[in-house]
Amino acid sequence: MPISLRRCQPQAQAQLKEVDFYYGENMTDYCKLPARMAGLAWSKTGGSCWYCGTEMQPFDREKFTVAPIEGHYRGRVTIPPNTFVVDHIIPLSMGGEGDLENLAPCCWSCNGAKKSKSLEEFRFLRSRQLAGMPRFNDDQISYLCAHGINLPTIEPYVFYYEKAGLIP
Repeated sequence: MPISLRRCQPQAQAQLKEVDFYYGENMTDYCKLPARMAGLAWSKTGGSCWYCGTEMQPFDREKFTVAPIEGHYRGRVTIPPNTFVVDHIIPLSMGGEGDLENLAPCCWSCNGAKKSKSLEEFRFLRSRQLAGMPRFNDDQISYLCAHGINLPTIEPYVFYYEKAGLIP
């Protein structure tokens, strides 16, 4: 039986590798996942990120550095980019579920970059990043094409799980 997870807002800022960290009772602002489900997600790849293949480090709160923010009950926490988190392959905001088939082991960096994107949106973003292309949204791309500016064709990014022959 799938485990139903409540919806939560993404807290990650991929560029900074930082999140707002809530103390004590305020931890309810984050998605909670039973340790058993996280362990099963980890075992899908044996500790490699589902998307980039980076060898991940288990989630360890002791490795985080906390910088207090004056006058707030929360601080700024820096999390290593290869820290293990669990990602929803189909985001909750797009109707994804909290069952094991929709959970993937993911590094903090990829999780922050994917946010609530679909796999194809994330693939497009990664392809453009690796090719050194600027980031344009769909409206900007349509505008450029309408004005005769065609962007170069780039090879689609192949995720680690695809290279390894794993099924999403």
